[in-house]
Amino acid sequence: MRKFTFTKALCSLLIGWVLVTVVSVDAEAQRRRRRSYYSSAEMMYSVGVTGIFPRYNDDLFKDFSEEYFGVTFSPRLNLMMGREQSLSMALYLSLLTGKYPDEEGNEKNLAYELPFVLNFNFGAGATHDASNPFGGFFGLGYQFSNLNLIDPRESTFDLDPNSPTGLRISNLKQMEGFYFNGGFRFFLGSGTGNIHLFMVSTGIKDLRTFGVRFMYTFGNGSSYRR
Repeated sequence: MRKFTFTKALCSLLIGWVLVTVVSVDAEAQRRRRRSYYSSAEMMYSVGVTGIFPRYNDDLFKDFSEEYFGVTFSPRLNLMMGREQSLSMALYLSLLTGKYPDEEGNEKNLAYELPFVLNFNFGAGATHDASNPFGGFFGLGYQFSNLNLIDPRESTFDLDPNSPTGLRISNLKQMEGFYFNGGFRFFLGSGTGNIHLFMVSTGIKDLRTFGVRFMYTFGNGSSYRR
């Protein structure tokens, strides 16, 4: 009887130990998953080139369509992160070249573009720990710029002999408005290559403004995989 009681107690102890071990391992696994999906904020930096292409639908204004090219520097703050995804705030500070008018009739050649964007990132380039060689992103924000655009419905043209072009243009609109972007990322050396496609809603009804960026993000490529 004592032997049976001892054996029963030993079995109960063994089963209890196994259950405690399983629960502990499961709890640790859950803690690791939580650490994997929630982390402190991190900064990432990118540089690249940009092209912006405003296009008028009105045939009378198609000759005013111009192309603008420049260089871009982009700091990005990842706020909510997993290993392969993040929610981030990004700035794309671009210095652009290309012809555009001011209201005095002068021709300008240098402008800035500054979108502030919230993006959802996944795969390559989403975080410094991302291991997938390919990824992407999409998001929206608002763009600021001093680049003037002609509004076919509101801008007016007046003859002005004192103007370099002979014309004075009133009611110009700047290339500002809601900003929509998306794109692809891929490992490139020790960093990440980025292809950005974007559109700016300027509020000018007869104008569509599209753009593309080719960027390189530092320090999160194949050599940093864990």
